[in-house]
Amino acid sequence: MTLNDPATLAEVTAQFMRYEAALTTNDVAGWTSCSGTARWR
Repeated sequence: MTLNDPATLAEVTAQFMRYEAALTTNDVAGWTSCSGTARWR
């Protein structure tokens, strides 16, 4: 098991930033597109 993998951290951070931006600007389309992308890969 690899802990603190830089590639994984970068992907999760980018996904979170997109989600947070959509959530704080009330962008429902952006929020729904972010909510399922990482979870089902």
